[in-house]
Amino acid sequence: MDRALVDPAAFFADPEEIVMHPNLSFDKKRELLHRWAFDAYRLEVIGAEMPRPDRSRLDEVIDALIALEEAAVTGPARAA
Repeated sequence: MDRALVDPAAFFADPEEIVMHPNLSFDKKRELLHRWAFDAYRLEVIGAEMPRPDRSRLDEVIDALIALEEAAVTGPARAA
């Protein structure tokens, strides 16, 4: 888990995998997605200055964060 906290994108295939992970708490999911979002944002900022070959996944991560938060409000099915 420590490696996942340092670089969630290297540990999980996509942000939705974090949202759907059955063994992670809501708080751990949110922390992982926030870290991933911050990393993706930094890559976008760097990409604006110097184009990078890999695409940003910021939109995917933000969508996963929204899904996680909505699931917490509407029920445990996705946030569990």
